[in-house]
Amino acid sequence: MHPSIKTRRAGPGLSGEDWWRAFELEWPRSPYRILEHPEGPWDARWRALPERRGRLGEPVPPTPWAWARHEAPIEDSVYGPLSALSSPPAGETVNVFALGWPAGGIFVPEDTSAPPRAYRPLPIAAEILLDAQGVAPADPQALLGFVNRWGRLGLGIPGHEGFEVDGVMWTGECLRELTIWVATLHALQNKQPTTATWTDLANLLKDKLSGVQFGAQLGRQGLVPLFPLRRLLDALYLELWGLTTGAKRLRQCKRCEHFFIRGREDQIFCTGRCARLWHVKRWKQRERQQRRKRRHQREGS
Repeated sequence: MHPSIKTRRAGPGLSGEDWWRAFELEWPRSPYRILEHPEGPWDARWRALPERRGRLGEPVPPTPWAWARHEAPIEDSVYGPLSALSSPPAGETVNVFALGWPAGGIFVPEDTSAPPRAYRPLPIAAEILLDAQGVAPADPQALLGFVNRWGRLGLGIPGHEGFEVDGVMWTGECLRELTIWVATLHALQNKQPTTATWTDLANLLKDKLSGVQFGAQLGRQGLVPLFPLRRLLDALYLELWGLTTGAKRLRQCKRCEHFFIRGREDQIFCTGRCARLWHVKRWKQRERQQRRKRRHQREGS
């Protein structure tokens, strides 16, 4: 786990207070495992999700929605119900679509009987954002490690964001998108070539943080601002928003090339671990050079 990275959390804000404290999120984390195929109670919960219906000729829902069956009204006659095989008018036939099982499965708690532990991710959002950059988005085990460290992102599954757990590959896609925008911010700040603009970044943040609502709570001397967040992914995009608007320039680590906020002016590595690994590598390189030099000297004597 990366050590905590200090970022700005102070400055003038609403009502003259530290406005970062107005944002609030407590998020659960517990041991998870990957359920690759529907089974047990999660199979039942998935199958209970609402289906989509549309008449023939209407646009087909995109993936992950898949056609399940036709439905048509069965009228009664004086002789009883008409056969379902009797051909109803095409205009009365309905296509029914069911939500497909998420690619790569879902993250489910190892122990559903134990209550998850809650923590506050906002004070360490920079640490989580740095960790996210090191996760291979197509590696289920790497994604599982991230979820076990910080909890699920709160995505649900494709087609149903309110599902109780997150899709595995969708988690990877969302982390990949997030880290791409972190790199984009670095490029914009340093006037490097990039296909995105500051306006594109502003529109992205507006969309990603659209669920943050203005609120208030009782303080010592009346009401104080409160902006509750819904999920961990919101906290990470809030951190990106803070980096974008807080006049803090990202620096790229000399070893792992991840982006981070430096704690001091001469900091060139994102963590102490990267600094140690870099210096060990350079020491080994110097040792190899010295051995080659001594060998050449012996052969030449």
